[in-house]
Amino acid sequence: MTEEEFAKLVLVIRARETHVAAQIVVLLSLAHTGFDTTEAEKALRSEADVLTALRIYHATVVEERDP
Repeated sequence: MTEEEFAKLVLVIRARETHVAAQIVVLLSLAHTGFDTTEAEKALRSEADVLTALRIYHATVVEERDP
C-alpha cells in the first residue's frame, strides 16, 4: 500500500468515525424523546461493523508495514 493510499484509508476511517458518532447522538436524542429507534439501531450496528472492519484492515496494514 502506498503512502497516499494509506493516508486515504486513514481519512475514510476518520470520516466513518465522525458519521457513526453523529448517528449515535441522533439516535440517543430520538430515543430520549420516545421515538422507536429499532430500525435505526440495526442500521447503526451495520455502520459500526463496517467501521470495525476498516479499523482491523488498518491495523493489519500497520502491522505489515512495521513488523
